[in-house]
Amino acid sequence: MHQKKRKNCQKKALILVSGRKLQTRSSRFSLYNTDNMKKLFVLLGLAFIMGSFTMKQVPPEIPADVNALLSKHGCIACHNMTQRLVGPSWQNIAGKKYSAKKISALVKKPEPGNWPGYVPMLAQPNVPKAELNKISEWLAGLK
Repeated sequence: MHQKKRKNCQKKALILVSGRKLQTRSSRFSLYNTDNMKKLFVLLGLAFIMGSFTMKQVPPEIPADVNALLSKHGCIACHNMTQRLVGPSWQNIAGKKYSAKKISALVKKPEPGNWPGYVPMLAQPNVPKAELNKISEWLAGLK
């Protein structure tokens, strides 16, 4: 009789909660449990779907006044915002974290060692200082 009571108490311990029995310690997460497998596949599917909807980064736009200066001095013949042309892209240059002063100095007197694998840039001594400063400030602030 005492043994029967004990089994009855154990059964009552597995109370039905929202149509399911509570799991005992011995039946923790197992890949052999079909409910757990279903949950795992649903979670993996959701993770795959969320990963496929990553935001595409839109490159920053070149301000109209800076773009006019870049065109005027022929910078756009060798440089582009995101793509390597003859020289590095504007984003690659900005990634070097040069100050505006350093950029101005490198335009006036380029150092080819800074950009191995590229055609060495020709010095641009005839770009007016005010215009060069405007381009350099924009480029130094580019992220």
